[in-house]
Amino acid sequence: MDRRDMERKILTTIQRIQELSGATKENITSDTCPIRDLSGFDSLRAIETSSLLESEFGCDLSDNVFISEDGKRGLRISEIVDRIERKLKEGE
Repeated sequence: MDRRDMERKILTTIQRIQELSGATKENITSDTCPIRDLSGFDSLRAIETSSLLESEFGCDLSDNVFISEDGKRGLRISEIVDRIERKLKEGE
């Protein structure tokens, strides 16, 4: 799976979660930081979405793939793709 496919899968999952949660539809790009930029995308929604992404990609993504490993900042979509890419390579 290439980066574009991974990003598309992440964006689709986030959009689905946002829609199911009743949030207003927003434009999401590789520069979007869901925790900071999306209405209602709080830590609980991030954990729920991380769990769905674990299933989508078939790898352990920790509790919250949307937060930096040191827990100090939210990640942009492009950084989330980087993290998932690393996890998939570790599992090979």
